[in-house]
Formats: sequence, structure tokens, C-alpha cells
Amino acid sequence: MSNMDRIETAINNLIINENEAIKSRIEEVRYCIDIPETNSKGYCYCLKVDANGRLRLQDLIEYIDFRIVDYAIPKKEIDEAKNDLNNTGSTRKIIQLRKKAENLFTDLDKTGEGGEILLYILTQDILKLPQLISKMSLKTSAKMHYQGADGVHFRYNRTTGNLELYWAEAKMYQNLNAALTNCFDSLKGFLLDPKGCASTQERDIDLITSNIHQNINDETVDAVMLLKTEAKDNFLTVSYENGEYSIKSQLGLSTKHLDKGCIIFNTQSDNGYLISIVETSTIRQDGRYWSNNFLYIKEIITDFQHTEHIADFCSTVVRQISKGNPEKSLDLVKASRKIIQILQNEGREVNTNELISSLAIDEEVASMLLSYKREYEERSGEMPETFKIAQNAAKRKAITKANILKIGSGFELKVLDSSAIIEQGYDDEKKQNFLKLYYR
Repeated sequence: MSNMDRIETAINNLIINENEAIKSRIEEVRYCIDIPETNSKGYCYCLKVDANGRLRLQDLIEYIDFRIVDYAIPKKEIDEAKNDLNNTGSTRKIIQLRKKAENLFTDLDKTGEGGEILLYILTQDILKLPQLISKMSLKTSAKMHYQGADGVHFRYNRTTGNLELYWAEAKMYQNLNAALTNCFDSLKGFLLDPKGCASTQERDIDLITSNIHQNINDETVDAVMLLKTEAKDNFLTVSYENGEYSIKSQLGLSTKHLDKGCIIFNTQSDNGYLISIVETSTIRQDGRYWSNNFLYIKEIITDFQHTEHIADFCSTVVRQISKGNPEKSLDLVKASRKIIQILQNEGREVNTNELISSLAIDEEVASMLLSYKREYEERSGEMPETFKIAQNAAKRKAITKANILKIGSGFELKVLDSSAIIEQGYDDEKKQNFLKLYYR
């Protein structure tokens, strides 16, 4: 398994899939708004109304109350309570966590903790950014608030290979401009302070480093690390002898310019030890030698990769067939929308052939699919008979590109709803194709 996949899997395990629950209580007003004089985007939501036209405030309050354990208790403790429930059938540890979470909230008259848990819900459920550490669990008294940012979230960017850290801040104001201004004022230290031991971001990073083990629920095993570097660097050593301090300069290997590396974990020995590798060389041949000829490793294919491959295959096939057969593009787009909806069901087990065959709108396309599948498997390996859906993998492969209906050479139509009523026909008089769109 590559470093990318291990990191992605670990982060995905921290996500609590509750987005539909919050969306039943709030609705999107504005999406991706540019905020003047910043590099920021705004996403605006408001409370929904009930059948009587009243704001669903009480529904939102109740939902926030339901989520206090998710917010205040580290994921590792929650998973341990779940395992105890599965093993014993008793809810005692779940109830204990609920009481523990309640006791962490301050009893002060003025507190922003309600806004902070709402911030957590929106960041986690809407933006799909899991909480890196649970700061509430670090409090030593209900009479105080914790210091630093109101939330720390993160994600792994597969495109750049970077682990992205997000500091979050909650403000409860009647005036939107005042709220935004104060949020930026609170966050600017994390972004603009000079780096160093006294900096705002460094203090929070130290806090993360010291407590991240509480949130990451993973097996502890022995491991062996192999590192290769040829870059040398000067470093200082300080010694005390005979009442005097002395400083010496020495030359050693630098950890800043690592050429190659790997960690071999003492687990899964029956199938071959689990290994995580680093390869910084831009020369492809060097990377192949390190992984194939020196370490003799092979990639572990998980449901995440399977989902990626299926999503990639479906979107590619729809585009290729539509390009050569524009008269079939409308039906193919509608079929691809059904696949998109299926791939949103996290954890659902699906049959690969059945999923792909749903694109077979006629016998000609069915024959094309078989040919494309053989070609794809020759390039990327055999597809599994069944797999469990990893929702984030489907999103990353942007299968939604398959929603684009090409209309001749000058137009593209993006179909967002498979139930949309679109009719396709041919005008004998004008000798041209046409589309009819019905909407309300």
C-alpha cells in the first residue's frame, strides 16, 4: 500500500457520514462566493422552515445535541465504545461517553461553545474535513475554554501530495461583515505569524503532535525503517565538561533531503509484511528499481482503488462512446447518472459487471463495453467481481464529468438530475438534430 493510500484510508476512517442529516435542517443559499481582498471562498447556509413556515431552530438544536459525543470525544474512544457494544451487547460505554462529553462543556453564562460545535458539524459534514484532534477532550475544567483555534481539521490532497491543515473559527454575530472580520482577525496569527517556537501555529502544531494518537485508532506494531540519503549537512553539538560549555560543528547526514525510505510494519506477515515507501527521485527508473528490484513490493488493492477504477472506467467509456456516437450521448448520460447515485452509497457492496452493464443502453453499446473492459483490465489489472463502495474515491475520479452531454461541436449541456425530461430528435426539414428540455 502506498503512502497516499494509507493516509487517505486513515483520514476517511475519521469521517462520520452524517451530511444528509444536517442538510435536512439547513439549505444552501450561496455557494463558493469570492470574499473581497482575500483568497477565501464563502459558502452560505440558512435554516429550513417547517410546513407552517417556522424556522426549524429546535430541530437544529436537537441535532447539535445528538453530535456532542462526535465533537467532544476522540474518535479512538468512540471506536472502543462501539467495539465494546458489539462484543458485549451493553451500551454502558456509549452512555459513559455521553456523560463525559456533557461534562466537558462550560457552564459559564457567556460561551461560544454552541457555535464551535456547529462549526465542527458544518466543516465535517459539508466540507468532508475530519477533526484532527478533539480539543474539548483536552480541557481540565468546565469553567474554562481551550486556547487556540476553535477547530483543527485536515485532509490529504492526492493531487499535490500534501497534507492540508485547516484552522477553524466560530463567531456568533448579528452582522455578517463583523463576523467575517473577527474570524479573519482570529485566524491571521495561524497564517501570518513568523514561524518559531512562540508562533501561534507552532503552539497548535505541538498540541496536535502530542495528542493526535487519541484520535487515530490504529494497531500498534513493531517496525523497521530504512532510509537512504547522500546529502550532508552541518549541525551543532553542545557539551558540558569541567564547568564549561563547548559548541562543536559536525558534519552528518541530512534528514531534509531524503532520497528513498520505507517503513516495514510487523503485521500481515502471512501475506507479506505491510510496507510504506518514500521515493523523492523524479527519475521513473529510480523509483521502479527501489520498489520493484530492491524491496520487491506490490501495491495492495483496496475497495478505495476498486471504486476509483470503476468510476474512472465508467466516465471514460461514456465520453469515448458519446464522442463517436453523439446520438447515444443523452441515454448514456442518463445511465451514468444512475451509476453516480449508486457510487454515493458508502460501504454498499456492488457487483462490478452489473454496475457496468447498466451503461448498456443497446446491444451495440453492450458490445463496446466488453471491448473497453478487456482493454482497461490489460492496462490496469483485472476488476474484482464485487467490491464495497468508497464514496470519496468516486468523488476524486470526478465521474460527474460523464454528466456532460455534447451537443454537436459548439455546445455542452451538463445534466445534474437523471430524472430531467430531455427529448432528442431529428428535424427532417432543417436536416439537424434537436433537444427539448422540460423544466419547472
